[in-house]
Amino acid sequence: MRKIFPIIFLVLAACTFGRDNAVSIVSERLQDAGDAWSVEVTYPQVRGLKPQALEKLNANLKDVVDTAVSAFMRNANAAARANSGKEQSTLRITFVPATVSDTIVSVIFTVSERLAGAAHTNEYYLTSNQDVVRGASFSLRGIVQDEASGRMKLGSFAGMELSRDLLDAPFTVEQNDIVLWLGIPESGEDAQVRIPKNALIPVLNEHGRELFEH
Repeated sequence: MRKIFPIIFLVLAACTFGRDNAVSIVSERLQDAGDAWSVEVTYPQVRGLKPQALEKLNANLKDVVDTAVSAFMRNANAAARANSGKEQSTLRITFVPATVSDTIVSVIFTVSERLAGAAHTNEYYLTSNQDVVRGASFSLRGIVQDEASGRMKLGSFAGMELSRDLLDAPFTVEQNDIVLWLGIPESGEDAQVRIPKNALIPVLNEHGRELFEH
């Protein structure tokens, strides 16, 4: 089997999100195939910022898919050896922007992975949330008060208790809500839990308030 290079080439797609803002997102594609595997990924890249800010944000966004592709390649190699290359492993990643603004870029990725010999396709969500002003990723845990992140229960939102464990769940930022992605894509289960931003503000730290009170 030839040596595998996870990142092969990029093709700029004619698809742009956030046209009404100075900040926008274009869709780029990574696609390659070998004897026992294939990869087809679309991922976002930001446009409309100064070069230094663009470099940081785009590296953060690309790192999400690079990490997923690298993990897939390791698993695909192992699956190919176990199955003598008789079946192909496949990886597909798509994305949808939740927010594209001059303060926040928030994106959800849907990952569909099937390894040679596996009975089922593994599907899951990944998210990336970028502070445009600071040029850095932010997490839900990172924008709540330290004393709040240490409590088992932060409060009741949307009919559920927001526990400390949920601070590490995939999430996106929308106009009025924080959306936790807790289900499995195409499982038929309710995959979203919406928390109104205003309800979350009392437990946010200074960084969180900068983001959501803008």
